[in-house]
Amino acid sequence: MVKYIRFIYYSNIMENPCELLAIDGAVASVGDMDVDAVRDEILRLIYGEIDDATDPELLTIQIRRDKAYHFDFLDKAHTEFATVGYWQPEEEPKKPPEPNVQIDVQYNDVPSNHEVCACREVIGRRLMDLLKRYNDLLVREDLLYARTIPIEETTL
Repeated sequence: MVKYIRFIYYSNIMENPCELLAIDGAVASVGDMDVDAVRDEILRLIYGEIDDATDPELLTIQIRRDKAYHFDFLDKAHTEFATVGYWQPEEEPKKPPEPNVQIDVQYNDVPSNHEVCACREVIGRRLMDLLKRYNDLLVREDLLYARTIPIEETTL
């Protein structure tokens, strides 16, 4: 029997922020941000102009359909797919399939060989921290699933 497990990636970018993400010389601690600040930062990282961010990446968020409206703020450009999710916690009966939405957003990240920032995937890592905080503050999904993957080729 195959078990489908959801997870969220968590990094230490809050303790070791990259200067390329700074606004007015500082990188805000994700733990101190309110919902509006988290949304603003997510929008800035995805749609804004970040110096030296040239590597195309794809952010994917899987969320229950009844909670997908929490991501309507990603209104500039994204793709949504209707999906079905299966979730079986350890040693519990299998839950029925849930209607989900998959949200895909392309953004640019800083290359791993950047001379100033030794952090690899610094924007993607920051996005994971922000999504975790956003989930804690507003979405309140038991386990929010989000990931980033590199885009090798694109027509954009």
